[in-house]
Amino acid sequence: MGTIWFCLVAIMLTVYVLLDGFDLGAGAIHLLVAKTDEERVQVLASIGPVWEANEVWLIAAGGTLYFAFPALYASGFSGFYLPLMIVLWLLILRGISISFRNEVISKVWDPFWDFLFCASSLLLSVFFGAALANVVRGVPLDASGYFFEPLWTDFRLGEQTGILDWYTILISVLSLLALAMHGALWVQMKTKGPVNYRSAKIAVNTWWGILILTAAVTVITFKIQPQVKENFVTWPWGFIFPLLAVAGIAPGSPGAQSRLFTDCCKRQGRRLRPENWRHVVDDCDPARGRILHLRLPLLYRQSRRWQGPELSLSPNGEAKPLCSDEVFTQIGD
Repeated sequence: MGTIWFCLVAIMLTVYVLLDGFDLGAGAIHLLVAKTDEERVQVLASIGPVWEANEVWLIAAGGTLYFAFPALYASGFSGFYLPLMIVLWLLILRGISISFRNEVISKVWDPFWDFLFCASSLLLSVFFGAALANVVRGVPLDASGYFFEPLWTDFRLGEQTGILDWYTILISVLSLLALAMHGALWVQMKTKGPVNYRSAKIAVNTWWGILILTAAVTVITFKIQPQVKENFVTWPWGFIFPLLAVAGIAPGSPGAQSRLFTDCCKRQGRRLRPENWRHVVDDCDPARGRILHLRLPLLYRQSRRWQGPELSLSPNGEAKPLCSDEVFTQIGD
């Protein structure tokens, strides 16, 4: 029976990370992808209908842990008392920043809550990573099954461990990058225009950091906690979890982003006339009208099947014949 309850708690925490992870990631990159008030409202609207429901999974996991494993609940909450209080306040501040933002129209009010929303989401991503690292690294239990750790000591691994050391900080950075990519992909899927473009760029940039840190953390974890490697040898089916983690990283890779954008160009090219090309370009980067890795010849050929004549927009908005070598010149203007 204990195994069943353990699996249920693990499933609830996994679902929480998957669902509320993009909420936290969207908040962490909030000020990076949204430069104006309208763009920030757009990011908040992308998570508005779901962020409260997603946090129910964390409450359910905590309640299940309390009833199924009361000794573990008591030991964990007493040993991690300070960071848990910090996490609780961050969750509260994050919630009220979303709710209070639109209550008053002011040049000071909105930026204050936007900053608080971004900072609380970022710190939550870091502290959740540190919590996972402490579980993997282990905590110093006494004879009664309880422990206490300060927030930090000398940032080294040894007998006097703290909640924050170089290993937990490393995993915290990995957690932040992973959730940032998760949130960037979500915002990219739910928005358009410059917010969509910046989110795609952040997703690609964070992907490289995740790839490098995942490889480094895996090697370091096997050295710090040999029991992890032994568990994989004892239960080979456990390799499914690293494989799922690798599969989760794949959608944010530059290759996947390039294929996604190419497919978008194909779909747009099938239904847009050449004189509407500028609308497709402006949706991605209105400031310059330039898209990275844009396959303009592909879009051009698809549009010719639809329209026939070779038309494009002149700078003053009039249709005119277009030569293939003019495409990138006009788009870059």
